[in-house]
Amino acid sequence: MTPKLQVAGTLVDGASQAALKASAHFTSTQIEQGYWRAELTADTTLESDYILLQLWLHPPENGVWNPPTRPLIAKAVQSILARQLPDGAFNIYPQGPADLSATVKAYFALKLAGLDYNDLRLTRARERILALGGIQAANSYVKVNLSLFDLFPRSHAPSIPPEMVLFGNFIYEMSSWTRAIVIPLAIVHAFNPRRPVPAGFNLQELFIADGNIADSNMGFLPDRASFTWRNVFLRLDIFLKVWEKTAPSLSVSGPSARPKNGCWSTRGTPMAWLRSIRP
Repeated sequence: MTPKLQVAGTLVDGASQAALKASAHFTSTQIEQGYWRAELTADTTLESDYILLQLWLHPPENGVWNPPTRPLIAKAVQSILARQLPDGAFNIYPQGPADLSATVKAYFALKLAGLDYNDLRLTRARERILALGGIQAANSYVKVNLSLFDLFPRSHAPSIPPEMVLFGNFIYEMSSWTRAIVIPLAIVHAFNPRRPVPAGFNLQELFIADGNIADSNMGFLPDRASFTWRNVFLRLDIFLKVWEKTAPSLSVSGPSARPKNGCWSTRGTPMAWLRSIRP
């Protein structure tokens, strides 16, 4: 038997054994009525996002943040800390490696919730973030969320034009969970809102170059090859940002929370002049 056939035979046998074990496990865990049930679990980003949402829903007053959901925030903090890895980071699946974006989110949530800057758990997370490239290396979702609180430069967060839904079935090329994130973010992005943070709160210590944002490499690095999809989207993002600065403002009328002139304006989006929104 040739080496290639031996390898193929080993893979087939291994796959068959794995399938049999999986089937046996499913059979043993089936409820008598015929269905299965299990605890729904997720990574720490859910708790981190919950704490971020509380900051959005309950802004600080006079620089002090004291949301009515403090008991739930405390539970979220304990859930996050219980899953911190030995190296100080956080992962996104069981036994997985350190994930920079999840660690940045957890750090933000823990610090916002009141964990002391010098707390060893926060210190270890901070050191791991810097070792992985700093907050600049986090994913787009983290950057957009933090930019809503001016904790990351808005000019270096990716543009998400809501007009993307006008391009036929393009949006349906994304997975359903991606659409559930991208569409709401695009709407929020179009209005470019801002929310305050507690007095003195920032994430400067997570930026490479001694926390100096101006000297940091904030942008996404292009691929070395001249034409790749990554480079196409990076160039498109540059175009969108230029357009956003020059496009006419979008006036939005609404029955409440309006200035004296009866409407409020947001920055333009590429097709803002084609539409008007009436909440």
